[in-house]
Order: sequence, then structure tokens, then C-alpha cells
Amino acid sequence: NSRATGSSAAVTLLPRIGAMWAFLFSTLGSSDSDATERRTMGGQGAIRGRIHRRYFKFDVCGGLTNQRIALVQGLMAAYVMRSTVVLPLLNLNGVQHPSQHYEEDRSRMVPFGNFFERRAVVTELTRLGVHVATAEEERKLEGFKHKKIVIRGKQLPSRWYKQLAGLTNIPENQTVMEDSEALDDVREESAAANRGDIFNRTSRAPPLVLAADCAIFSLDMHSDPRLHDLFWKVDEALSSFAPSIKEQAAPLLARLEQISRDRGLPDGRFNALHARIEDDWIEHCRKWEGGPPEKPRENCMTNTLQLDRVFKIEGVQPTVPLYVAGEHLGSNMSSMLGLSALAQNYLLITKEMLLPSLPSISLDDQRELFAALDYYIVSHAHTFVGNSVSTFSALQLLKREHAVISSHTPRAEPACRGTLPCDGFHYNGGPNPLREGLFGELE
Repeated sequence: NSRATGSSAAVTLLPRIGAMWAFLFSTLGSSDSDATERRTMGGQGAIRGRIHRRYFKFDVCGGLTNQRIALVQGLMAAYVMRSTVVLPLLNLNGVQHPSQHYEEDRSRMVPFGNFFERRAVVTELTRLGVHVATAEEERKLEGFKHKKIVIRGKQLPSRWYKQLAGLTNIPENQTVMEDSEALDDVREESAAANRGDIFNRTSRAPPLVLAADCAIFSLDMHSDPRLHDLFWKVDEALSSFAPSIKEQAAPLLARLEQISRDRGLPDGRFNALHARIEDDWIEHCRKWEGGPPEKPRENCMTNTLQLDRVFKIEGVQPTVPLYVAGEHLGSNMSSMLGLSALAQNYLLITKEMLLPSLPSISLDDQRELFAALDYYIVSHAHTFVGNSVSTFSALQLLKREHAVISSHTPRAEPACRGTLPCDGFHYNGGPNPLREGLFGELE
């Protein structure tokens, strides 16, 4: 029952949570069985693997949050097309190093159920009108030809997806891209092929299986509030992490709350900081910053060396424990870029400090599962502080802002003092690029 104190060194006295942490992700989550999924899905479950007319498959890419954004937009595209969607594989390590031209190693792809509780997610998606292929359907689809489409970063309008969904026979070896004339040509050939097939069909036509590349920034949501709303509903449907992740995060979260109560905070609150200070991030910032004069990008590393001043200005209370999310920070935070001054006044805690066995686990093999732990924990933080250029931070901030606006709760302005809820802020100043990228909204 050691009591944590305000110094960063004292955090090393925290007791071990238990031997279970030594095997953090030794047993990864797995997809639910077809039978269980059918029971959950009600009416849709009665199909028992019946093949539908149209399916949509897509990839995800990047780190945990980029994969999540791609997942949400891919599911939205399936909804717009009224197509049955095949849940994608996810990458255990989607890091894209600037020094390697942002290439991604896709050798560690795992089933959807390793990150999310498939049954719960399918139930929520079904309620939204997004129909998910069962495992049995997925197996059957392997026997049909897939038509490739290119959507990554294209921010295509919903009408494009609706037009694409109207095609029933895309010519062989034709990759569909965003160019409208090309889509018209494909539609014309498709119609001609269908006319020729009418008199020759002796059995039911095979399904149209559309196979897309990474779905990140694939759907234009800028001018459609209905799509804004759908984005957050689909994101909420993904709130159920896999049991293996929740089982590992729950004791850590409980320990954080106990530390808070030990420091005289009866509600167990803690704050969270996501600070990007890794070498690859610094290199990324050098490449990212710049841009045209009318729209400069210059806030990637802003205030990183004076986090303590930003926290003081914003009124973040030193008495509240501060969980620091990031990659293998460990107990060396007092000497790390940007954190040393902060550690003089705030109690900084990381998953490595609560999880002594963590540094021995390969980050290469399970990087995004560690990120999922951080994602789960910071979602429970009272105040979240991040770098808005990082999609991990940016999405957390947008989610909190959306939650407060949706609840019609007054927000704490201009800082986090007082009793009003404080959803969070970004320490690096300037805009939140993800807001404009997703919704076309400026600050």
C-alpha cells in the first residue's frame, strides 16, 4: 500500500499489479464463432452464410488511431453503398517511419477480434444499419472474383459510392478509381455485359465483391452533417475493445484511481498526457512542417519543451496524477525531452511503471496493442492533453469535444479551473489538422 508522492522517482515504489502482466498479450483475442454471431444479430443471423448481392472489403493502415479512422470510414462507405461489409484484418505494428518513406510492414496482420469484441461491435453496427459478413460468408467469398477499387486519401463523395454500388458487372481486370469519366465507362461496360448475360444465365449471378485499399480519408464528409453524425455513431460502435485488452487495462486503471484517492481525491480522477517526443516523430515534424504561406504547417513541435508552462496557464492541477501515454517511456521521464520540467510539479505515471514486465515485451510485435492500452486508459481521464498533429491525440480531443457538445454541457473556458467539465486541449497551439481533414471545419 505504498503511497505515491509528487516526485517522479517515487513512482518506482508502486507495487506490482501481478504476475498476469508478465504475459501481457500472450493470448490474443479471437473472432467470435459464427454461431455466437448469428445469435447476437437477430434477424440477420438467420442468413446462415447466405451470400448477398454485394460485398465491400477494405484495408486499414498506419498506427492504432489511423487504423480506427480507416475502419470507421470503410464501414461508413459500406453503409452508403448498402453493401455487406467484411471486417478487415488489423496490423499489430503499423508504424510508418519517415526514414523509410512511410512504408508500412504488413507482416503482422491479425483478425479484427484481436482488437475488438467482434460480437458486441457487430450488434451495434447492425443497429446502425451496417450489415457485417459472418465468418462463414467470408470463407465463401474467397471463391468469387474481387473487383479492386482505389479510395485511399481520395475523400470521394457519397454519390460516387452509391454509383459504384449500382454496378453489377465490373469488367475483368478493371481497377476503379475516383475519376468520374472512368466510372462512367465502367458503368457502360457493366450494363452492356448485363444485357448480354440476360439470355445466357442458367444460375444466380455471383455477388459483386468490391475490394478497396486503405479506407483512411476515403469519404468526403465536409459538407454533410448527416455523415458527421454517422462518423461518431460508427466510432461509438467500436468502443468495445477485445476482452484480452480490457482485462489488461482494468487493473492498471484501478491502480491509477487508487493513487488518486491516496492523494486526497475521493473521485479517483487522473489526467492524461500524450506527448510525442520520439526520434521518429521529430523527423516526421521536419518533413511535415512548411506548407503554402496561406496555409502554413508549423505547430508540430510547438511548446514541447515548455509543457510545464502550458499546464500552468491552462490550470491543470498538480495534485491530480498525470498518466503519460506513449512508447516505452518508463521511469526515465525525468530526463526526457519536454517532460523533465513537468516532472518537478506533477506526478507522472506510465504503463511501464505500473507494469514492470512491459519493457521485456517486444514493441515490434505488439506496438498497437500497447497503444490500445493507452487509448483505453486516456478515454477514462478527467482531462486529456495532447499534440493535435498526432492523430492519436487529435481524435481523442475531437471525441471529447463531440461528447460535451452532444450532452449540451457548458465547457470550462478558457482553462481547466473550477468545477465545469474540461474535455481537454492540445499543448502545441494552432489548429487540429484532423478536424479539417475529416470534417472540413476550421477552429
